Order: sequence, then C-alpha cells, then structure tokens
Amino acid sequence: MLRKVLAAALALMICVGGLLAAEVKGKVKSVDAEKKTITITIKGEEKTYKVAADCKFTTKNKKVAEKLSAEGLKFEGFAKNPAVTLTVEGDEVKQVTVGGGGKPKDK
Repeated sequence: MLRKVLAAALALMICVGGLLAAEVKGKVKSVDAEKKTITITIKGEEKTYKVAADCKFTTKNKKVAEKLSAEGLKFEGFAKNPAVTLTVEGDEVKQVTVGGGGKPKDK
C-alpha cells in the first residue's frame, strides 16, 4: 500500500514539473553572457529571459553541437540571430535549442 502511494506521489510530481515548463520559439535578438540573459523576438516583440546556470545548449547541427554546448551563451553563432526554442521552467531558461526552423511562436 505504501509503495502505491509513493509511486502515485512521484508520478504527480513528475507531471506537475512538466506542466511548469513551457517552450518558447523565436529569433535571437541579443545575448548577454555576463548577465546570463537571452533576448528573443517573438512575433515582432522582444522578450528577455534569465538563463539558468545549468542550462543545456543543443542543436541538430552536429558540426556545431559540441562547440555550442561548450561555449553556452558565449557561442558566436548567436550573433547571426538564429531561430531558437527555449524551454522555460519558472522564471529561468533550462534549455536552448538552436535551429529547427518554423515560424516563431510562444505557447
């Protein structure tokens, strides 16, 4: 009985954690590595997000994936204003995925 209750509680926490995360798509406007912020343009409007210290940086482009992951916000490719998808949990960005195309939108 206790195992079932603990399993249910764990499942609930995982589901709630997933609900708190949101994906935001846009184009990079600017990055401030010192302040740990990223500003993106979504449907013509700019929005600045705080980037978590443990943020993951990913891309489908295998040629730049390692460099992006190592450099984080200091990645020189951000100067080209790429399309990005941000995974936001609470008030911080937990993952930045560069590329992917599509129209910028927010959920």
